[in-house]
Amino acid sequence: MKVKSELIEKMEQAKNLLESKLQNPPSIAELAHLVGLNETYLKIHFKAIFANTVYGFVKKRRIQKAIQLLKEGKLNISEIGWEVGYRHPTHFSAAFKKETGCTPKEYSRDPLGGKF
Repeated sequence: MKVKSELIEKMEQAKNLLESKLQNPPSIAELAHLVGLNETYLKIHFKAIFANTVYGFVKKRRIQKAIQLLKEGKLNISEIGWEVGYRHPTHFSAAFKKETGCTPKEYSRDPLGGKF
């Protein structure tokens, strides 16, 4: 039982590290090193616990953060993209549309129209 709780702690630690570094998340190798696991073990157990890959988790959190920023209305769409870690506004818009079904511009006009 102790091993399970230690594993869950390490996965929570990995999740927290990713969330705190959305703009520039660590690589799988860096993340594994930071939480004291090997890469394969991290990937397998992260997906089992959070029902998403490390990369998928980062993408989803970035879009959730972008939605929050769009609702606040303090930044323009390009600034929001940079804030959540996209270097190019077009990549941000494409990722946002893939996740929510609408572009950031469409979402900012009708925030209830998105999936979240």
